[in-house]
Amino acid sequence: MRLDDDKTLTEGGGRGGLLLGLMSAFVWGLLDGVGTLVELTASSSLAEMMALLLLSGLSVVALVLLLLLGLMLSLRFCPSPQRLSRSVGALMGLGFAITIDAGMAWFAAAAPHTQVSVWRGNPLVFGAGAAAFLGVCFVLGHLTRSRPRAAGLIASFVLCGGAVHQVQLGPLQALGEPPPQGAPNVLLITIDTIRADMGSSLASGPVQTPNMDRLAAQGVRFIDAVSQIPITGPSHLTMMSGRGPWEHGVLLNGVALPPDTPLLAERFLARGYRTGAFVSAFVLKGSTGFARGFQIYDDAFGALPGWDTTMGGRFVAGLGRRIDPHQVLERRSDKTVDAALSWLGESRERPFFGWVHLFDPHGPYAPPAPWDTAYYTGDPRAEKHDSMDSVTGVAAYMHASLAGIRDVAWVRAQYGGEISFTDVQLGRLLDWLDTAGLAEDTVVVLAGDHGESLGEGGVWFNHGGDLNDAQVRVPFIVRYPAKLPAGVRVRGPVELTDLAPTLAALTPIEFASVSGVSQMSSFKNSRSTRSLSRGLCFDRAANMRERRAGNITAPTYTVASLRSDSARYELRTAPNAAAKVWDHADPEDGRVVDPLLYEDWPHDAFAELMKASLSGGEGRDEATLEKLRALGYVQ
Repeated sequence: MRLDDDKTLTEGGGRGGLLLGLMSAFVWGLLDGVGTLVELTASSSLAEMMALLLLSGLSVVALVLLLLLGLMLSLRFCPSPQRLSRSVGALMGLGFAITIDAGMAWFAAAAPHTQVSVWRGNPLVFGAGAAAFLGVCFVLGHLTRSRPRAAGLIASFVLCGGAVHQVQLGPLQALGEPPPQGAPNVLLITIDTIRADMGSSLASGPVQTPNMDRLAAQGVRFIDAVSQIPITGPSHLTMMSGRGPWEHGVLLNGVALPPDTPLLAERFLARGYRTGAFVSAFVLKGSTGFARGFQIYDDAFGALPGWDTTMGGRFVAGLGRRIDPHQVLERRSDKTVDAALSWLGESRERPFFGWVHLFDPHGPYAPPAPWDTAYYTGDPRAEKHDSMDSVTGVAAYMHASLAGIRDVAWVRAQYGGEISFTDVQLGRLLDWLDTAGLAEDTVVVLAGDHGESLGEGGVWFNHGGDLNDAQVRVPFIVRYPAKLPAGVRVRGPVELTDLAPTLAALTPIEFASVSGVSQMSSFKNSRSTRSLSRGLCFDRAANMRERRAGNITAPTYTVASLRSDSARYELRTAPNAAAKVWDHADPEDGRVVDPLLYEDWPHDAFAELMKASLSGGEGRDEATLEKLRALGYVQ
């Protein structure tokens, strides 16, 4: 039997055509897996890479078989296997694989505030396009039925196009010349959803954070540091860029980072540092732009690195979101630290810039033993408890974890347990620096991206829609034994925008920031170089209210704030929202006063801030302008 004899292969029920169709789908899946491996900068073992390729190929075959079965049962469109020639089978197998791949992209939700075609997501449009494409594949298969080599050329052409599509090789990130002798290592550790008062060195509660306390005792702690926005992605962009959300324009998770915004990792890489990032939450996926400048960007949240970005992985993830639309995709901090320690120990030829992101304190709160029972005894579901009766507006992703819970104290204890477990992982990183003899010459920065409301202001176990203390006051510590004094506590307003320029002042990189200022002088006099700190976010309550009323269709209204040593000013752009000034930084305890009568407020500085804050079009409507005019900030 000749292998190029198409007729011979179709005998016996067209098994050859069906087999080649599935083989072409398998090859498409392999290309998808190869593309993932190229983009996957995390360290993976050979076994993991081979498993990813095999699983990627087989998953596409399974999807094609599923589609074929559905077509045969419902539309009777699929060619009969008895008449399926090799050419038709090969091209239809590819056609089905490409159609499924395109379908997942077509029906996927677009990132917030991105411009997409009005036709995207329309099933009729996609159905017509898919039918036309599959029809072309079917016709080409029949036309080349007696010319298998022509069919092979067509399939090869399609596969080559698929390779170009799947394996998108971007420009290699060039490693600069080695930095000067004595350049320090830099380890940036960000902890998600951690309040500034959650630490045994500052809080009066029982939550223990011995490693955070150790770091603060050996370095400099900014007591009054605040996040500029209580959302994970935008806040990390603020830290990495030295620019506030009113400048970089990202106010929501899942939004692509502006390509013209410089990032710390890019500067360190250009200066000759080896760079690696290890993140624990899907909202910091490297594909949004956070991977820029990192040679290694480990954002693997499943058992098999890279699986979630393949065609089969995306299908499984989409199915999972259909079943549970509120799932939070994350990995525990011990797994993230495992990966980070493996990379840190690889080479010492050049200094490193490492970023480790720990997500555990974010809800749902589910600390592992023994931290799940460390701060609470008894039964939180007992009838004697009723404190949860007054809890309202809990985020949907928290519902399952709170089912049957009747005691608020238990929920707060679980949050505290997450903090302590995360602190243990912080200790592993610090211990490694000590053991490796690198602690003296490594700049360690610990920062929280934002806090968490545990009932303050009527907000329960959530964040992101306000700028009160619970949501924006965060830990911010810098330790560099070779250059900085130990045990210093800096008072006064400090922003997370200051992180990047302060690191630039301690290292040989050059970094031009817009909002951030170096805090170098504060290390000596224990006083911040700032007189004010700023914040901006979407006003969640107002946006939800106005959306329900049918007045808006997307987040529109914002809340902005300024903080000084003695006061906090707040301006909301929602209709009928009054501007407020508290004569203490904490609105829970402070006395609200009339902003027009508050003579001590620095009007000029605030006017400049508000002009910059709302100039990007986010909520700067006529009502906002009127409020600014009433306060004398806009003429």
